[in-house]
Amino acid sequence: MTKKEYMSRMSVMKRAVLLLLLLLAVGSNADPTVDPTVAPTADHTAAPDPCHDLNNKIHLKDLHKLEGEWVLFWSVSDHDDGHSMLSNLKSSHVEIHADNETFIMTERNLYKTGPNRRDYFINETLVHNADDHDHHNIHSDNVRLEVDGQHEDYNDTADIIFYETCPECMLMTYNVKEYRFLLSYRKDGHHRDPEKVKTVHDDHKQHAECLKFPHDKPYSYDGVADFAHKKSAPPTEPPAPDAQTS
Repeated sequence: MTKKEYMSRMSVMKRAVLLLLLLLAVGSNADPTVDPTVAPTADHTAAPDPCHDLNNKIHLKDLHKLEGEWVLFWSVSDHDDGHSMLSNLKSSHVEIHADNETFIMTERNLYKTGPNRRDYFINETLVHNADDHDHHNIHSDNVRLEVDGQHEDYNDTADIIFYETCPECMLMTYNVKEYRFLLSYRKDGHHRDPEKVKTVHDDHKQHAECLKFPHDKPYSYDGVADFAHKKSAPPTEPPAPDAQTS
């Protein structure tokens, strides 16, 4: 081998080594979470699933989590009769007491036109029905109704399921034979936040779509309407009198 051939071969080897080092350097700086066979996108973070909350049905043994007072914030129905009821609704307030054996719910509704007030009293002994393998469904067939303070017969039965969404929220489906309601509540005391009134409706619409409810004719609480049995805002304390000077 001549000196010229030797120098040419060494030059080729040096170029090959440099190319290999360059490839290794580029590979070490690459994002290991990105599949090189997939075209790059602007954001690799998956969008949250709007239906995820609906996987969290509340078990009958956990109904005590709903203990307290609630204000209906937003609601839709899948039937014209339901739309008509919601369009006339002014405010709805619910009080719940529950343990592992009993579910008691008092619903007080005010309407824009008469009858002006309807109160529903549900008192159910919880039955862990074998057909409800997850034990989420409350079958309500013991309902007492008062209309403007007078007892009226009420023969409808309903199936009720609650969903766990946020600490100040209660989501419920109320299904009677002819139609369904989707009802979203806020804890009493958290219902007067004007910013929340404006921003939560998109979440409600997504939940409605997940459960196959139309949402073009919703009821939406205005944040200020009083309830059948009390004011929406707590009474304000009168200012303390100035201390008398001696």
